[in-house]
Amino acid sequence: MRAVVEEAGYHHRRFTQREHIASKQDSPWISTSKLPETAFGKYDGGSGIVAIDLSKVGSFTDVSAGFPGKGRLDFYARKDLEVLIYQHVPPEAIIGFWQ
Repeated sequence: MRAVVEEAGYHHRRFTQREHIASKQDSPWISTSKLPETAFGKYDGGSGIVAIDLSKVGSFTDVSAGFPGKGRLDFYARKDLEVLIYQHVPPEAIIGFWQ
């Protein structure tokens, strides 16, 4: 199994989860999805996707229920069943890989 784990790049300022979803800028949050079809369609940059054991990730926020009252941000988070991981996915958290 081959896996590439990257740390989130970001400009040295604080980003909220909502700012991450709304922006195309680098932030300390890494977008992931509970839906395999979303992971393949939206997040696969040609290197494949990984399954992550969130119990082995230092810090994450499940935003799949959305941000009530936040319009399109709420829609995007719910549509993608998004889970945001803060800064880094440790290699031991990767439990599967697909190309």
